[in-house]
Amino acid sequence: MKALVLGGGGAKGSYEVGVFKALRKLHMKFDIVTGVSIGSINGAFYVANEYKKCLKMWQKITTSDLFDVAIGSKMSKEDIKLLVKQMSSGGISFSNAYNFLKKNINEEKVRKSKIDYGLVTVSLTNKKPRFLTKEQIPYGKLVDYICASSICYPFVHAQDINDESFIDGGFYDGIPINLAIDMGATEILAVDLSVLAINKKPKDKNIKVDVIKMKDKTPLTLTFTKEYANKNIKYGYNDTMKHFNKLDGKFYTFRKNDLDKSYNELNKYFVEILKSTILNEPKNKIVNELFSIAKINKLFVKIKYNHDFKEEVEEALEHLGVLFDIPNENIYSIKKYNKLLIRKVKELNYIKINKNLKDKFLIGYMYNKYMKSENKEEIIKEMYNLSLIFPREYLCTVYLIAISKKHSLFLKADSIYDDILKELNVK
Repeated sequence: MKALVLGGGGAKGSYEVGVFKALRKLHMKFDIVTGVSIGSINGAFYVANEYKKCLKMWQKITTSDLFDVAIGSKMSKEDIKLLVKQMSSGGISFSNAYNFLKKNINEEKVRKSKIDYGLVTVSLTNKKPRFLTKEQIPYGKLVDYICASSICYPFVHAQDINDESFIDGGFYDGIPINLAIDMGATEILAVDLSVLAINKKPKDKNIKVDVIKMKDKTPLTLTFTKEYANKNIKYGYNDTMKHFNKLDGKFYTFRKNDLDKSYNELNKYFVEILKSTILNEPKNKIVNELFSIAKINKLFVKIKYNHDFKEEVEEALEHLGVLFDIPNENIYSIKKYNKLLIRKVKELNYIKINKNLKDKFLIGYMYNKYMKSENKEEIIKEMYNLSLIFPREYLCTVYLIAISKKHSLFLKADSIYDDILKELNVK
């Protein structure tokens, strides 16, 4: 039996909606769904087969829909005073959130679904975890126990059910894999929202557990906005599709096979530029010693034996995206991505840059200088020095030059590079 396990994480829970979107596209189905905290809320929508309703909810919901106290970076002094006062008296009220979920979660559909459902909460009364399936939850109390699983105590007031008080199940297990195992799961796909929580190890090591982990390391947040939700939905979709090898990239997301096709076209230019810059400089003993211990030295080995720079190329293009603030929630074609990079680097006013160059400014300086220069020797010397001191920035610059399709300045160095390799003791 296949189970989908949904971790907790407050407003980061919109990421799980993106996961749902991808799973729908992949036609993946599950027999069991377990969740904790926000995962128990999202899980109820999944079990009820109400993806569109869940999506619309996340795209519209705001913090004020859930709490009667302002929460966020723009809180006034009065808001902070009120928040502190309510927390000192047991936490802010969850009644708004309860009413909101009561209106949106269809208990009948959850109960009638063929998909089994379970959640985790913690009894504040007896200090013990409580594991509940939909069959074990009294009729009419589903939302009550979902809220009980979601109470971020002591920030939010505990959920009272009958004579017992409950708080967030994440205080016991932030990703309820073991509950899914207890419910009969033999194959598990878990979603980890990367929050500080107690995550129990699977009790059965023979059961396959696959994890999709959110890369966002920001703390758990109770600030719900449309902008934040839409970004996380995209992240969830992209990460899931990459997890199942339908899209490419690491920090960024690219169309399937785009990176491979681009690399096959780019490799010869990349290698030509490497040879022409790092192998064409005068052979000075001191400099060569420095070069031999520099990180860039591994490039000599690759040039000598296989000319495979796929790892370096992909590392460079993603690092450039971060440096030049290219949004990472979108799915890019490599052509569009490269155009954005070139536009961003050309926008830098490299003329005003001083000698303390680093990161994107150093890259922008070298790239723009190269594009304007007709002096091959001067450029090669500067890029050689760049490779010694800033190997990462050097590789990024080489990538930008390669995708600009202006390579004529660099001459092939095949006639001399074997001698240089020998002198540098590259084997």
